Amino acid sequence: MIGGHKKSVRQPVTWQRRVPPSTDGEYLHLCLAGSGGPRRVFYAVCSISNKYFWSVEEPELYLNILEENKIPNCLGMGSGYFGSQIIFIGGQEAQQIERDNDSAAFALPPYSLYKYSSDVTVGLDTATSGSSQQSEVPSMRSGKASPLVLTVGDRLYVLAGTPVYIVPDPAFEKYDGSSWSRLPSPPFLDPNCNYFDDPCYCGYAVIDNWIHVSTSSSSFSFNTKDPEAGWTTCTLFGGDAPGEGKGKGKGKGIRGGVPFKFNGGAVLFDDIMICIDLFQGVVVAHKLVEKRKVDINHTQRLEKLEIPTDAISACLADLGQGLFGLVSSCFDHDQNSESRISVMLFVVSKENENLTCEVSREFYLPSIEQSSDNIIWSATNCFLLNNSTDKDTELISPEEGEANKKKVLYGLGGDLEKAPEKRGNRYVQKMGYLLVRSIIGIVSQNVAGIVSQNLAGKRRE
Repeated sequence: MIGGHKKSVRQPVTWQRRVPPSTDGEYLHLCLAGSGGPRRVFYAVCSISNKYFWSVEEPELYLNILEENKIPNCLGMGSGYFGSQIIFIGGQEAQQIERDNDSAAFALPPYSLYKYSSDVTVGLDTATSGSSQQSEVPSMRSGKASPLVLTVGDRLYVLAGTPVYIVPDPAFEKYDGSSWSRLPSPPFLDPNCNYFDDPCYCGYAVIDNWIHVSTSSSSFSFNTKDPEAGWTTCTLFGGDAPGEGKGKGKGKGIRGGVPFKFNGGAVLFDDIMICIDLFQGVVVAHKLVEKRKVDINHTQRLEKLEIPTDAISACLADLGQGLFGLVSSCFDHDQNSESRISVMLFVVSKENENLTCEVSREFYLPSIEQSSDNIIWSATNCFLLNNSTDKDTELISPEEGEANKKKVLYGLGGDLEKAPEKRGNRYVQKMGYLLVRSIIGIVSQNVAGIVSQNLAGKRRE
């Protein structure tokens, strides 16, 4: 039992400790980050072939742990993809501590709050099955901690994350395949703007050529087709955010939109935006009006998709043809302080104005025994990429896709008359984990407030 509900399918799985074949079609790739032990941080890529998306067979899981000497020792590296390369980028640089100094040195964190990496490292090249290589993508113009990494069209966009003791310059930049260029910073990363009181992004969505980003108190949009226009008020969840004069100072006139009601990245199904409310432990679908605004009268909770109560993070991936992946990273102090990552594949379809949703399969990733130390692993991103080098590789036909969906919905290839098992209701959430999430949010807010006050004091001086 996880989160108080019965799992529909649970397959035992094992690792293939190698990179996946480069000519084997599409894969769901999970970017993983591990912490603990003397080195403290590790990074890996888990790959799952799409031939197991619609099958009852035990899935083959390929695991590629990045070699320690070929990736920077940085905390909070962002992850994403550019072309065929799965990349890890940025992060807080390791901090050297002189142990011969006074005991206060031992209280310093092992990773710097002021020095951020600008390096780009390839975790896996899906076209060549190469790993931990020198990236063809050059270093960014500035280092960024815990960056948001997004691919829009054939461009790579990177936005600085937390901590923000030092705001990088630029805080937002774009790679076009040959070089990096600076882009306007969003108001919440502008020290001269009052939105800097809350500089931590927590939700985002890419809709056509628009990047929408939200903090806990405001939201903004960026048109990648018109970068000179800068950031504008996000209208996804309504008009201006509460509060007067928030845009004073540099960037005056830009009002923040209502903050998003979800965490992490959203995915699209036609005119429906599917997203995660991690605090409530649910997946929610919002209908979009002209892809610019949520219709508040058409918001639906996907009842069969419940996030484990001990989840510390979760992310979604669009796998095509109405199939999606939900990856949850969990940490349970009651189970020998072990971490675990669950993968849930689910199918959605439209019925009138509502979505129907069925879970096709679900499994845990095997334990990753990296060392004798207890490493806590979590998934930082997930997405679908084609590993095939054959440009003429075709997807299955819509008819085949519909047939596969029926097999999944009605017993995974069994009796088509057999209805899928109904899931139980979610149990009461564990208050300890809600408290932890709340504390994390409070700490982030306090850090941002301290930074803002310090910068304001310096400006007055």
